[in-house]
Amino acid sequence: MTPRQRQWLKAASTVASTTVHLSRASSPIAWASAAVTMLSEFIGDHPNEPQCWPRAPWAVRAAIMSVAADAQLGSVVSRDRDGDEIREYDGCRFGYRFDGGREWTYGPAGNPVTLARWIWEHLGQSIQIESGPSANATAEGVSLKSDPLSGAGLCDVGRQALAEISALRDGGKRVGVLFDGRRGAGKSWTMRAIAAGLGGRSLRARLADVRDEVVLGLVDVLSPKTVIFDDIDRGRTSQALDLAEVLTSRGVVALASCNRTDKVDNALIRARRFGLHYRLGDIDRDLLRSMVGDRQLGDAMMLELASRTVAEVAEFIEHFDHLGIERARQIMCERADGSDDLPADDVPTPSPESNKAS
Repeated sequence: MTPRQRQWLKAASTVASTTVHLSRASSPIAWASAAVTMLSEFIGDHPNEPQCWPRAPWAVRAAIMSVAADAQLGSVVSRDRDGDEIREYDGCRFGYRFDGGREWTYGPAGNPVTLARWIWEHLGQSIQIESGPSANATAEGVSLKSDPLSGAGLCDVGRQALAEISALRDGGKRVGVLFDGRRGAGKSWTMRAIAAGLGGRSLRARLADVRDEVVLGLVDVLSPKTVIFDDIDRGRTSQALDLAEVLTSRGVVALASCNRTDKVDNALIRARRFGLHYRLGDIDRDLLRSMVGDRQLGDAMMLELASRTVAEVAEFIEHFDHLGIERARQIMCERADGSDDLPADDVPTPSPESNKAS
């Protein structure tokens, strides 16, 4: 029997058990009460089904199960007339369907560890939490996608931050870090590279787009070692403050970025929240060499790139590879005055050639 059939059966049983009394009283209020009871049994997020993650919001469970359903993970245990499937993978049963605005979920039931572990195996060690329309977004607009980091390494500031964060974490201290700098300075890229350098798994989100309970629910279920927050000055400061307090108390490293520190509450830049603070500016020489790789640009061009941000250099390299050096330089100069309009996440990911040593 499918979950939906069980719900109908329970709802019908509830009404049937009161029918005798209703027929005697013939009370309109009593009949209305029975109808409400029946609907409350049927409407909702299948409250009577077994759940592995009872505290996790529906959006969290649905986002995870939608990735598994899209990949057709496991084997089909049952399928009803509507096409709703319950699948089983390594002791964990789940069901998910999003079809034209209609959502249906089941579970997950059984062993939750297997499904959470598979998510990391499938999406990689870095996962981004997205909002808005996407291939596997739930009704609340939450989806998970792979967030791989490729290309150059860390700048001088990034290497210093990685060393200090590692020392504090290994000493059992709470670690919250804030990076600031103008847009395009490579804040998001630096945080992702640091998370990779720390080892373990990481989640990344923009707090202006994702609710607190969704972030904490995913942390509970997926157990990352590092959580990254992009552009906290675009959302509610109190949101970042509360999340940083909770995450660092659990031993999770919290990394955050902002474009303007004057828009960030001073309470954030305190011990136990974001006590470490680093500023990113123009690209440094070692990172520039790493990004350029074995491309022959000439001394004059390298000197000009040394005064640019990470985003500008990455974009120049992308244009150089496809359009040539003259056109790439022309575009970079035309965009120089508008570089501050680049969001942090618009830093292009360099092609594999960027990894080649010069």
